[in-house]
Amino acid sequence: MRKLVLLLSLFLFLAACSQEPVTWDTIPQVEVAGTTYLVSAYLWGENQLPEGFTLAGTLPDGEFAGAEYYTSPDDPLWVYVKHEDKYQRYVDQAIRGKDYICYNDQLYISLWSANYYGDPPDMTREEFEAAKAVYGIRIEADSVPGYASVGMAEFSGYETVPTGALSCNTLPEEVYANPEEPQCLLFPTVWYTHTDQEEEETRHTGFNVYVLVDNEAGPSAQ
Repeated sequence: MRKLVLLLSLFLFLAACSQEPVTWDTIPQVEVAGTTYLVSAYLWGENQLPEGFTLAGTLPDGEFAGAEYYTSPDDPLWVYVKHEDKYQRYVDQAIRGKDYICYNDQLYISLWSANYYGDPPDMTREEFEAAKAVYGIRIEADSVPGYASVGMAEFSGYETVPTGALSCNTLPEEVYANPEEPQCLLFPTVWYTHTDQEEEETRHTGFNVYVLVDNEAGPSAQ
């Protein structure tokens, strides 16, 4: 476990100091049954395994060769690896770091976390640029014409793919939809700036933009 913590600390240091993008290759990861799982961004070791996870084998190679790993048929997007006396969660690289909303059984992804260069990509570059051009990634406004609240999203848990009528994998907020633009949802957000022109920190309110995922190819289909 100490080795894992050191690797995570190194990744955070590189992310903060490097002028070059830090790639997934620098994050602690394991490969199981042909799928790459990246260390959880939220969970740093558990004393006990979650219900449903059982021993599936030992890692044959890589940084953690010989370590026991555990899987669950009910949670195929997660793998737990035993490091010393702790169980560390690893997350399918397809969903790690992704913010999702599910509305009426359709999956939407935040343009902040969507990418067109991943493996697999969330959308094509053309689709990403088109959505960004129409909506932007974030809208600063108290309200957006045509969009109204459809309710408070239920929290599905971090590093999950939400399902059902209205749920999300970030801290829950009201979700806003426009029946004339079913490919887009808005999710309230707050951010702060402090530029050279601002005498003090400025608080901004608005909405993060979520766009419809290809539900046939998206992570919910895995």
